[in-house]
Amino acid sequence: MSRHWRSLALAMFALTLGACGGSAHSDGNSPATVRHDPATPIATVGEADFISQADLVCRKLNVVLDLAKPKSASPREVAKLLPSRVEQEQRSVAELRRLKPPAKPAAFSQTWREMVRLRATLARELKEYGRAVAAGDTAAATALAHSKAQVHEELGKIGRAAGFIECSAVR
Repeated sequence: MSRHWRSLALAMFALTLGACGGSAHSDGNSPATVRHDPATPIATVGEADFISQADLVCRKLNVVLDLAKPKSASPREVAKLLPSRVEQEQRSVAELRRLKPPAKPAAFSQTWREMVRLRATLARELKEYGRAVAAGDTAAATALAHSKAQVHEELGKIGRAAGFIECSAVR
């Protein structure tokens, strides 16, 4: 593991530990929820652990995509980076699919499946976008860019509502 990723993993671990505070119940048992910002949805401990695992996968993807930004918005410059970005997206989707969300509540598992489906849609549409740009099909490229923007918005909305940070931030 490179020094950069090790530092990132340690930082994420420290953030996870910092979020695990809270007081004990009067009977001496710990509460079943993680204490955090009231604006963020409350998650059970199983959900919080899962969100941390998933957000770490998404954070790695987001960092890689941020580092591989095109030098300009020209179709040719964007097209050069697309194969690598598609590969990174697909690899991350496969890794996210391997994560198993807590079975309960069922709504959380359903939300997670929808988030992974949307991530897979983004990866597929990115690949199709690359083909359209390479073929000079501006109508198809424009339609795909519009579709991807809608998927980005939907993924961000449901991800934030479920308590995800990195998995709801799409590059």
